[in-house]
Amino acid sequence: ERRFYAIHLNNQPVQLSFDEIYKIWKDFCVNATPRMDDWQAWYNTIDHVNGLASEEINYHINRFRDDPMILQVINSAEGTYITPPVIIKAAIEGKPTLKEKKAVIGALDKLVGKPPETRRSKYKRKDLINAILELKKGDAFDEEDDEKDNSMNDLPF
Repeated sequence: ERRFYAIHLNNQPVQLSFDEIYKIWKDFCVNATPRMDDWQAWYNTIDHVNGLASEEINYHINRFRDDPMILQVINSAEGTYITPPVIIKAAIEGKPTLKEKKAVIGALDKLVGKPPETRRSKYKRKDLINAILELKKGDAFDEEDDEKDNSMNDLPF
């Protein structure tokens, strides 16, 4: 059974002429941004923002450091190389979404570097183990830590 809904257009939209549309756009473009003598000064006032994807990648890197199960899975795997699905299965409970898979792969790439095209997505087990053990020795893996000013350790006098 099919049902049809009748649509009645009681009100007609206001029809604008080309000249009116042109004038509206021209006024918008002229008044949209203030005139700036130095756009670089304005650009430098904008703070750097971490995106959601980079936050998820850092979350998974910290999870590699904190979850001993992931390190155990990598240690117990056979062969020289390990593929992302093995690590994804250990890192994510339930069925992982595509977004979670990409975040874990991004974390692996950030942790040990992207594998060469000859190996496609196979990561060296030894490199992963060493990188995770290095993480366990240090703090969380954040790019911001490298950029922070260590002037807090200097005495003010």
